[in-house]
Amino acid sequence: YKIYIINEGEKMTVQAQNALLKTLEEPPAYAFFVLTTSRPDTLLQTVRSRCTKFALAPQGEADGTDAAEAVSLLAPYLEAIAARREDRMMLAALALEKTPRRALIGVLGVLQSALRDAVFAAKGLPQSPIEGALRQQTQKLAQTVGADRLLRLYDFTGVLIGRVSRNAAAAAVTNALTADAWRICFL
Repeated sequence: YKIYIINEGEKMTVQAQNALLKTLEEPPAYAFFVLTTSRPDTLLQTVRSRCTKFALAPQGEADGTDAAEAVSLLAPYLEAIAARREDRMMLAALALEKTPRRALIGVLGVLQSALRDAVFAAKGLPQSPIEGALRQQTQKLAQTVGADRLLRLYDFTGVLIGRVSRNAAAAAVTNALTADAWRICFL
């Protein structure tokens, strides 16, 4: 396959967009086209309708939160799971309710990384250095919850990220982080 990247699509003239349109309508089987733009509304509607859209934020702005903030939100949650304390899980999850949507997606991504590290620890594999700040919590979690259940919780966290991306209410996410996570880990 060949991948063609067209940067700053908003700078294309109407004539250039019309020329591209024919190729987008009948692309060669060996090619993929990536059209980037910071202002999609400047592209012709006919061009936009033939593209699959992915809204991406610049690196560092994607989640709206920093790693230290995510760790401070997640450490009590992971500790509550490891301690088998559903009440503390709920309190820790409630702290996430006021987190803005984009930041919540980032926090849930950090949670997935921590769960991955817990699976590694449960299997006796070396942990990645990515979530070193949560290493103590992931070690305790690996001692309390089996690797198969941690993997199910990891997958469920991915489902939650999808729900948040589609505008799920923060209360629904909090409830899921408590009731559904408890069910996955311990029932």
